[in-house]
Amino acid sequence: MYESDSKILTGKSLFIIPLSGCDKYLLYAPLADSILLLDKSECERIVVAVSSPKNADEEALSIVDALCDVTPVESRDEQIKDERDFINLSILPNNICNFSCSYCYSAKGRSTQQLSVEKAYSAVDYFISPDRNVSKLLTVSIFGGGEPLLSWKNVVKPLIDYVYVQAERLSRNVVTTLITNGSMIPEGFLEICRKYSVDLVCSFEILEDVQNHQRKHYDVVSSNIRKMIDEGVVPAVNSVITEVNVNRQCEMIEELHNRYPEIKYVAFEPVIDATIVDKDKFYHQFTKYFFKAVRLAEVYDIKLTCSALRNVDVTVDRYCPGEFALCADGSLSVCPCVSSPLEPNYSRYVYGQVDSSGVKINRDKLKALLSQNLHSQSWCNDCFAKWNCGGGCTNNTINNGGKEDSSYCKFVRRFLKYTLLKRLESIYQEEYDINLREIIGDYERFITE
Repeated sequence: MYESDSKILTGKSLFIIPLSGCDKYLLYAPLADSILLLDKSECERIVVAVSSPKNADEEALSIVDALCDVTPVESRDEQIKDERDFINLSILPNNICNFSCSYCYSAKGRSTQQLSVEKAYSAVDYFISPDRNVSKLLTVSIFGGGEPLLSWKNVVKPLIDYVYVQAERLSRNVVTTLITNGSMIPEGFLEICRKYSVDLVCSFEILEDVQNHQRKHYDVVSSNIRKMIDEGVVPAVNSVITEVNVNRQCEMIEELHNRYPEIKYVAFEPVIDATIVDKDKFYHQFTKYFFKAVRLAEVYDIKLTCSALRNVDVTVDRYCPGEFALCADGSLSVCPCVSSPLEPNYSRYVYGQVDSSGVKINRDKLKALLSQNLHSQSWCNDCFAKWNCGGGCTNNTINNGGKEDSSYCKFVRRFLKYTLLKRLESIYQEEYDINLREIIGDYERFITE
């Protein structure tokens, strides 16, 4: 296959992915959620069906028709076009934190700022109103900013109560998530979690030496997690993977299972850190050890995920769909990772304000922010992973000077390719009783190619 042949297909969002070490190719149609294993002649037939339909055979034409009969991404229901489409409200109660994590993205935004509960109520009223959005399910996410439980008594507890009072009054279905560093269990917190079935997430590095190196306070957090579990509130765990623990992900799963067998959901996220000297090596290691950890987690009935894995199952033109994020000062940010006036991109991302009188939105600015997507980045044009990664995090691109992070892009493509092959292997085994590895070889090689 020639590069020109592949480019013929990209306009239809069809991608030919060569498999080194064998004579096979993947035909990937992300918008149709389909993947086919083809040889060279079959790929050429597909190219003809796209470029010159009159000269194509019926089978190739029917395949192309099926793969191209899709709803455009911009017309899909989950697309956020304006403030009426938001189904998640992110609330950042403060810019205060009692930790100083080595990789913290919001450390520059630290201050004594705390959200007033009246502004939080106004945001909830606006968000939950059926006049704005009639989705069957709405979600409210409470996190930092800072550590949300430092504002438990005056903001977070009354806020959660208010969410569910309003939800019941308006017959709305709402789920609340709260992310904490696990450093405290304030009075009444676990009761509220049980009462409203709050999805609780603890940011925790699992291994004692890693936690103490990157976040500190292992003894306090591990003890609090055990207390939460013993009192019937089982959290999920978010762990940040850095050069310190990138090759210890299986060890992390073992420790999680041994110490907290009740916990069944964990996310490992590779750190975004410009100081990593060899990012290619880091991402290679992350992918290699992540998938080993996934296999081990399955043995223990633990669901291990990461953003790159979740993105395999989505079709988007933006990595982040855009956020209705209420910051501690009452502003609305399209990116909850930028929530303080002390952060460099704050004014760039803020598109509204909330006060006791209601919500005010600059619709023109919000529209402009939401239009920043993969179509704004030339390096995404012919990439087979673009509809899954959505062009990557806009904030990270901006922090990278508006340029492509080639190491990250290669990581996303490699991760997606490997995941697609794993899924194709299951299909071949279940439907045809064929071992895919006998056809293409051991595809573990694609992790580090």
